[in-house]
Amino acid sequence: MQLTLAGRVDVADAPAPAERPKLRLVPALPEPPKLYDVSRRISRSDPRRVAESFARGVAEVMARCRPVDQLRELASWEVVRIIERAATRQRRDPRRAALHPRLRSVHLAAPCDGVVEACAVVDGGRRTHAMAFRLERYENTWRATVVQLG
Repeated sequence: MQLTLAGRVDVADAPAPAERPKLRLVPALPEPPKLYDVSRRISRSDPRRVAESFARGVAEVMARCRPVDQLRELASWEVVRIIERAATRQRRDPRRAALHPRLRSVHLAAPCDGVVEACAVVDGGRRTHAMAFRLERYENTWRATVVQLG
């Protein structure tokens, strides 16, 4: 390799570049495991699963373990307002804050097509509560349209 007066390198005298390895095809990686199994999501077409999910959500809102905004997909606007007002009227007991309510049972009845009336019993630790609500079918989902808390 020689330098010329202009500071250029004479290409003819430059060493050959190192030869790159040839690329080869490799088999595709296996599909990574799914972190969230979609099949385990709540089926919005099954009224029992929606009723259980709604009852558990209402119980947790009343115990102040869950924000009421998380019920907006399962209930109408009026029902969310009723639950929100009932939760704010409830006294805040620091001893009860550590207790998470457990759903004891949910009973369903279908008075007509597209309507399910349900009642649920919730164990709140020191007391047992009951609630009744009505689910109505909209397109392919169920939504709570009426609720009574006890």
